[in-house]
Amino acid sequence: MTWLFLALGAHVANALVFVVDKSLLTGKSVLGRPVRYAFFSGLFAAAAVVILPWAPVWPSAFLIYWSVIAGLCHLAALWLFFTVLKKGEPSRVVPIVGSAVPLFTLIFAGVVLGERWSAWQLAGVAALIVGGAVLSVRVDQFKKVRGKLLVIILLSGALFAAYFSLAKYIYDFSGQSFLAAFAYSRIVEGLLALVVLGPIIYLLPKEKKLKRRKKSVSVGIGSVFVGNKVLAAGAFLLQSYAISLGSVTVVNALQGTQYVFLLILAAAVSVWWPGFFKEEMGRVVLGQKAIGIALVGCGLALLV
Repeated sequence: MTWLFLALGAHVANALVFVVDKSLLTGKSVLGRPVRYAFFSGLFAAAAVVILPWAPVWPSAFLIYWSVIAGLCHLAALWLFFTVLKKGEPSRVVPIVGSAVPLFTLIFAGVVLGERWSAWQLAGVAALIVGGAVLSVRVDQFKKVRGKLLVIILLSGALFAAYFSLAKYIYDFSGQSFLAAFAYSRIVEGLLALVVLGPIIYLLPKEKKLKRRKKSVSVGIGSVFVGNKVLAAGAFLLQSYAISLGSVTVVNALQGTQYVFLLILAAAVSVWWPGFFKEEMGRVVLGQKAIGIALVGCGLALLV
């Protein structure tokens, strides 16, 4: 069950990555445009070239072909996700994406990979999806999500699911080691970001120049971005390795545990630094969160 712990670690790290992504997207910097943020995020994937010394083999045509398709899906998913993340509130956007990804993965994995599950496994996946949604969705906020925004969110979730299903397909059938398949697929995505998103950014209407800022501020933003992407790369490697070892559907469904981690973190901050952040502790909210945690716990128990 090594893949289970790898997936859990990846989702915990991704929770921190998301918080930084949101802050950079809403800030007044060159990273504020979703397509530009997706471009730099995709370009950073090419850093996987550092793995090649541990996987000194040439990629097969199969690996390159499917890496191109998977990379295009991932870049499109990132662009759409960053778009809705910039426009909408995280508490409205993330829960829907987080529930949509494992749901679509369940469908794609069955079609593309021929994955089959027992009744207990399906019940576990369902409990994780529903538990994550219960933990993170507030009904009053969900109603405020506009129809157009909801369509973009669901499309983003579907593209993420398609990417992870194709990644699993590559790991299982490329005939190459995980490190080689992972490294080359990420390098391909970095090149796709350069040749596909690069021209789009160049052709977009130029933004009005921002007031000149101190150089240290720009360096600071760049440092935060790079540090965040290093953490994201580590989380992505863990998640990808977990997918290569286990079920892509289950690994993505484990995203529900991310909300439990965020809840514990928020509660701790509320107690020790109430001036910085205050977590809601009303009876209704606590009851909802208790139900969500119980469902996530049941889901994990059914899958272990």
